[in-house]
Amino acid sequence: MIKDSLVYTLVLLALGTIHFGISFLFEPIYFGKEVILSYFVLLILSMIGNSVFLLEKKSENIEFPQAFMIVTTVQLLGAMSYAAFQRYTLVELVKTNMLQFVVLFMIFLTFQSVYLIKTKAKK
Repeated sequence: MIKDSLVYTLVLLALGTIHFGISFLFEPIYFGKEVILSYFVLLILSMIGNSVFLLEKKSENIEFPQAFMIVTTVQLLGAMSYAAFQRYTLVELVKTNMLQFVVLFMIFLTFQSVYLIKTKAKK
C-alpha cells in the first residue's frame, strides 16, 4: 500500500509539473489554486483506492475484479462530486477548470488501471 501511494503521488507530481509547464506555453490552460485542489482530490481518491485494495488483500471474500470495480466506481463518484462542487462554487474559469479536471482524471484513471492490472491481477 505504501509503494502504491508513493507511485500515485509521484505520478501526480509529474503530471502537475507537466501541467504547470504547459500552462506557461498555452494561454487557455490555467494553473492556479483550483487546479492544485484538483490534484489533491485525485490524491485522496487514489488513497481511497489503496484502502480498498488493502481490504482485498486481507479478506478472502474479495477478489481483484470486485475490488477494481469498487475502486473505479468510488473514484468516479468522487470525481463527479468534485466536478459538481466546482460547478457551483467557482465563479471564474468554470469551464476551463472542469475540463482540465476531467482530462486529469481520465489520464490518472488510465494510468491507475494499467498499473493495478499489471501489479495486482493474478495470472
